[in-house]
This record gives sequence, C-alpha cells and structure tokens, in this order.
Amino acid sequence: MKNYTIKSSAILLGFALMLSACSSSSSTSQVEDTKSVELELESAKQALFFYGSTTNDHYVFDTETQTLTNLNSGVAGLENFMMQDTDNGRLFAWVDNQGDTNASNDEDKVIMFESSYSFASDGNATSANFHYLAHYHDEDLDAHTNEEFNVTSADKVTTLQRLNQYMSEQETLKATLASQAEILNAGTTICDFYTVRHEEHNETNYFVLGTDGTLYTYEDDGVITFKDSAPISSAGCEIGKSGMSAAEEGVIIYLQSKLFLVDSHEEGATHVHSEWDISEVLGDGKGVDMMVGIRDLEHDGEEHDHDDEDHDGE
Repeated sequence: MKNYTIKSSAILLGFALMLSACSSSSSTSQVEDTKSVELELESAKQALFFYGSTTNDHYVFDTETQTLTNLNSGVAGLENFMMQDTDNGRLFAWVDNQGDTNASNDEDKVIMFESSYSFASDGNATSANFHYLAHYHDEDLDAHTNEEFNVTSADKVTTLQRLNQYMSEQETLKATLASQAEILNAGTTICDFYTVRHEEHNETNYFVLGTDGTLYTYEDDGVITFKDSAPISSAGCEIGKSGMSAAEEGVIIYLQSKLFLVDSHEEGATHVHSEWDISEVLGDGKGVDMMVGIRDLEHDGEEHDHDDEDHDGE
C-alpha cells in the first residue's frame, strides 16, 4: 500500500474554501480544552468530529494543535443547536466535487443529518433532512443551518444536487463492496466504509469495516482486488456507532469507545498500529457514537495530490 499523505482540500477534510452554496456563516469562537494525547499521525484529517446521539455530546478535535472544541458552546450558530433530545442526528462527511475534474478543488464538508434519514430508503435529501452543513474557511469553522437551504436560489439547489449525487455514488459503491466474496464468506454486513484515492499513482483503496469488527481492505486499479483483513474489535460493530477517517498509510477508526490507527507499510499487512481510549481525546464522561474527519493537513511542506472520499455506514 502506498504512503497516503493527503492533499490540501478536504473530512476531513487546506481548502479551496469558497462555498458557493452558502450565504451566511459563523466561525469557531471558543476552545474548550487542550489534550495531551498525540495521535502520532504525520498526515491526517485535521478536524475529527464526534457526536453522541443519546447524549448530544458534540465536539471537534484538531489533530494538529491537539485542541478540543465543544460544538454545543464553542461555535456561534451551533450553540445549543444539538442540545435538545429531539435534535439527535447523524454525522456525514461529504467530499464536494464542485463541478470540475481537478480533485484539488474538492472541498470537505460535514453534515449533521436527522438520525432517521437514510438516502437508501428515503431518496434525495432536502433541507428538511439535515440540521446543519459546516466547512472551514482558513482556520474558522463555518456552520450553516438547514434553513439556509430551504430556498429556490440556484446555488443552494445545485449544492443539494451535488450532495445527492455523491450519496448516490456512495450507495452504489457500498453495494459493490458488499458483494465481495471475502465479506460474503465472512457472513458480515458493512458497518462503515471509507475510500482513499492516490491520484499520482492512479490507485484507490477501500477500507470496509464489517459488523464482525473486522476491517477488510481492497485495492482498485480498474479491478477491485482483496488485499487483506485485520481484526479491530472482537465486540463487533453496530451500524451507526462507528467512524472512519484518513490517516497516513491507512485509516483511523472510532469503534467501541476507542480510536484505532490502522495502517500498513511497504505493502505489508494491515494492522492496528495504535489505539487510544476516547477519554484520552475528549476527556472523561463524554458519550459519543460516531466520528467523521474533514480538512486535510499537509506536513513538511510537501505537495500532495490525493483525494479522499468519506462514507456512510447506514
């Protein structure tokens, strides 16, 4: 497997950071805490979003500065937005192709869908199906409520069209991955999945987390080929209670109240490189179900040409 450092565009996911779909914004204003945990990642999604559908705990962790922001009190426009029991939602990371073929112009966005919404069963999303859409402008997190998209203006309409096209493509990919012999033979169901593209080498890797708690890795150079599998958690994976995001040479996984750095080196076997209890990142007493990553992070002044696509484990 190649060394997957990440382009400056995205979950993640810096940015070309002009959101034509959004007319108003709000930015990060309060950092809750600074954690001593080091994720030991030379290249990773800089912003990891965590959410608990029962507790409504709602945080973003900056992997570069190792700082934690409470999104229920630290971002104007999101303050108390997800605090009501009736507001519980589901995180989704969207790699927004804004209409051209240059992957470096793609922009990572995070969307908080209604917990009951599913593209597979409900079809195209409308403004009624999500709470907010957020993305970064430089260092600031801009959050836009769903009400901003309950209009007929052309830019808002085309933004939702791009979102629904992306989710349709993800459903097609999910079905393709679910049909792979290794997953079928294991008798597992897809709990979560993640795509990493290496544009320079024209190489794509798929990471599939099964409900059996095993990570299945595939390579795609025109034909999807099974690489290997790695056990992550013997307790398995419950759909809607996990998360995946890019990391150097692999992925970072949230599962069973732990973060797992899973990678491989020089075509070696995929394995759990490190793991941390979620309390090391969020502090004690937090209840989170899911994670997504946006906002790519470059290191050492290197130029990267690399695209990530996030996933939906619904």
